[in-house]
Amino acid sequence: MNRETILVVEDEAFVGEEIKEDLERCGYFVPEVISSGDEVAQAVAAHRPALIIMDVRIEGSLDGIEAAYLANAEFRVPVIYLTAYSDEVSLRRAAATSPEAYLLKPFSERELVANVEIALSKRKSRYLDRLEVSASLLDVLDFAAILCDEEGRIIKANRPALNLLEAQNEDAIRGQRLSRFIERKAGTGDANPYFLKTADGSNPEVMVRLEPIILPDGDSPGSIAFMEKVSEKERAHLLVSAGMANSALLRLLPSPDAAGPSFDTSGFLLPSPSGAGDFFDAFLIDDGVAAFYNLDVMGHGALATLMAYSLHDLVPNIAEDMRRPTPGTLPKPLDLVVKLNSHYNVEPGEEAMPFFTIVFGFLDTRNGSFRLIRGGHPPVMLIPASGGHRIFAMGGMAVGVFQAYLAEEGSGTLEPGDRLVVFSDGFLDTFDGDDYGAKIAQLGQLAEEFRSESLAAFVEAVKTAVIARRNSLRFLDDVSMLVIERRA
Repeated sequence: MNRETILVVEDEAFVGEEIKEDLERCGYFVPEVISSGDEVAQAVAAHRPALIIMDVRIEGSLDGIEAAYLANAEFRVPVIYLTAYSDEVSLRRAAATSPEAYLLKPFSERELVANVEIALSKRKSRYLDRLEVSASLLDVLDFAAILCDEEGRIIKANRPALNLLEAQNEDAIRGQRLSRFIERKAGTGDANPYFLKTADGSNPEVMVRLEPIILPDGDSPGSIAFMEKVSEKERAHLLVSAGMANSALLRLLPSPDAAGPSFDTSGFLLPSPSGAGDFFDAFLIDDGVAAFYNLDVMGHGALATLMAYSLHDLVPNIAEDMRRPTPGTLPKPLDLVVKLNSHYNVEPGEEAMPFFTIVFGFLDTRNGSFRLIRGGHPPVMLIPASGGHRIFAMGGMAVGVFQAYLAEEGSGTLEPGDRLVVFSDGFLDTFDGDDYGAKIAQLGQLAEEFRSESLAAFVEAVKTAVIARRNSLRFLDDVSMLVIERRA
């Protein structure tokens, strides 16, 4: 059995420990038992559980239903409620949060585990549905790519990958473990730490990159292996060209006053040696509204860099046409990204451009309020001057994949001294471990460690830490971070 992580929220210590023991006896992992509703969101961000076992009536300013609602809104974590009460009002409130089950105390271990298994089975089914969507994307790529589930079994390989593996068709490799074809080299420090094994046992020289698939709720149902076959001479030529393109992109990064006189803008971009697909910017569209974004074009190389470069001009052109719909309100970020999607999306059968993920937002430069969406990009972090941090993890689709575009909107306010941090998936990949939530938690700890520093010192400290980790991993993906701070 997989050791799925389950968070238990129960303010009766004896009951909480008993539930923890029951679950761990059945092979699940319970990192801690939470006793207060106020601690739930932070615990979910830290542990990224597959499921929450939540007592309805718990200590704190939030009861179990309110805590579950907030956890589900930000992280999409399914919930099983526990209660000793069955009053109609509680049942109606609980039903509004769409729980997986509702167990009345006292309940047996058998009842608990049965409901847990059903809830996790539903989650796995949803994962498979989402992987099917990812599978359809592989066919638009012009380089080799293999899609795997969370257990590392191959779900799909596109035609370039089949050719590279010398496999006759998908049926010949579907269901096999990726490790059958891609292995990590012994030792560390190699810029290309993997080698490829074809069906006939040969080992062609191929650059391999493994990336997790990150869903809008932060979960990872699988991964994609990208493979590129080039000679040393070709690679050297490409690196020189990519270096020139990266330099051009770096010169376009925003100035410190890009978001207006009451805000400071900073950040950094560490491009891939083969060509950056990351980019970020901030700019004013009138004297009361600023726009900001961080994007990541799928893949590397000249095409990814060219696309990122062109977006530097295209995004402001679209944004400047989106003045305030009514006085005192901000434009809708979704409207801009829908226009971007229609610009890059193509009709079925046409040659597709690379798609990209994005966080895009509008900021009211008078009062600090903002609206943003997250299209397939990592979550956004708000670091209040008063302490702690908040994660924005709304759902959304990458741009340029589907003709109809959908995304959820988030909103908040930058108070004086607050910082809004937007980063790429390459940034998160420099943090330790495979757990997405743990990486977010590490970033939160790092951000809070340097909270009292000036913005310039904060960015430099984070950059230094990321560079050290990136170098130790010989990591080749783009790494970018945009920070907007409201002046105190």
